[in-house]
Amino acid sequence: MPTGETQAIEDILPNPRAVPLKDYDLDHVFSNLVRDGDGNAVMSAWKRGQRLDVEVGANYRAMVIYAPSAPPRPADGGSRGDFVCLEPMAGITNSMNLAHRGLYDDLQYIPPGGTWQESFRIRPSQRDKG
Repeated sequence: MPTGETQAIEDILPNPRAVPLKDYDLDHVFSNLVRDGDGNAVMSAWKRGQRLDVEVGANYRAMVIYAPSAPPRPADGGSRGDFVCLEPMAGITNSMNLAHRGLYDDLQYIPPGGTWQESFRIRPSQRDKG
């Protein structure tokens, strides 16, 4: 259950810009995303010449990386599952309850009759294998 406790990404991933997912069992929420001048943030994953970028707009406050490890597979000796999920989130997990308890101060509110709008982009591409 989310407690509102946070820690720096470097405490979990020493080099967060180049993480070999095979070394981790991840189901983590990441906030304080690195943003460009327009407020957008990008998370990327790549393997075997393929790359996937997920770009989120400024109203997305966090992203979840779900990349579970798996038992070794006899056919190829691999050590992790065959997937990774990069999930945009408007707030951290359990943000409404954590905000109510005073543990989360980035909860977004929509006034009566108001709207919330944002976008995210998914860009698959080929990556140089070198």
